[in-house]
Amino acid sequence: AEGREILLLLISDEATIAEVDTHKELMSRLADPRITTEAEAAEIISRVKPMYWATGSIHSSETGSPEMLMELVYRLAVDEGEFIRSIRDNLIVMITPVVEADGRDKQVDVHMAPRLNPDGPNPNRTVYWGQYVYHSNNRDGMQVNLALSRAITGTFLEFNPIVVHDLHESASYLYTSTGRGPYNAWIDPMVISEWNRLAHREVRDMGAFGVPGVYTHDFYDGWTPNYMFWVAHIHNSIGRFYETQAARNASDYILNTNVDREWHRPNTPLRQVVWSIRNNVNLQQSALLIALNEVATNREEYARNFWVKSQRSVAKAHVEGPAAWVFPADDPRPGQQARTLETLQRHGIEVHRTTAPT
Repeated sequence: AEGREILLLLISDEATIAEVDTHKELMSRLADPRITTEAEAAEIISRVKPMYWATGSIHSSETGSPEMLMELVYRLAVDEGEFIRSIRDNLIVMITPVVEADGRDKQVDVHMAPRLNPDGPNPNRTVYWGQYVYHSNNRDGMQVNLALSRAITGTFLEFNPIVVHDLHESASYLYTSTGRGPYNAWIDPMVISEWNRLAHREVRDMGAFGVPGVYTHDFYDGWTPNYMFWVAHIHNSIGRFYETQAARNASDYILNTNVDREWHRPNTPLRQVVWSIRNNVNLQQSALLIALNEVATNREEYARNFWVKSQRSVAKAHVEGPAAWVFPADDPRPGQQARTLETLQRHGIEVHRTTAPT
């Protein structure tokens, strides 16, 4: 909103990077079964490199994800180990370290002020992040009023990533989203299964590493459709997020917890620990690498699921309706109608003008 750039980095093997536009086109064909036959889809699935998009710091006070994502870009690009190479060879990893670029600068200023001027009248938090918008910038997924919402939605429609993974901070130590219900009726049941598959893989593997406090299920309901990552759900992809223990201003602090052991949280956080931004980065990065490797190893299955969900989405309109909404040409509020249609188009919804009475 204030002119700063929102960055998008693409990481894959060298041959794939040289053919990014080809893979974008293949994913767009999988996204629309009206223009792609079953045979064509099968051929695409066998060779396309799907996109997995990780985004950070839409909430500017959540400071760990930009540090983690920038470090992850480097690891994905240079690590020659089999685990990382499998990700690079089978996926195009999309990374946006900072979604709210305006707010990130403001947040850094707030954290740096007492270091540079210890005795000054320094603020302890920002008044707003973007153009007078604060935490609710992650509630703009339907109206897409904000510049960052339009950038994310437009980029999704350009690349059609099969996963959009938004990184947040609040829980002890790391929550990976599935949903406890009620689930939104427009979420394909396959998505809920994929949520659980990815999350349980992360919880299992992190537990095997001896990492405490990694859990799923309880936190998010699975219904609310106005979050940014819902751009994935309404286009047949997988939207997910983490909540990681906060990095705050990168200073260490004492973290006390009192969490009961439950079926969805078999490995509870420690009662007391010195928490640092390094802990935040390590947990996020390790879990995200597990998820990336899971999708990379099973890329054809996830691509096929994306195709099937796209087919079902088209069939749903034919079978259940409505397949279209009709807007009258003589609407007494043409300006409001035009703005509504413009919003629908930003979501990738097709708008046509009738040539005869309906």
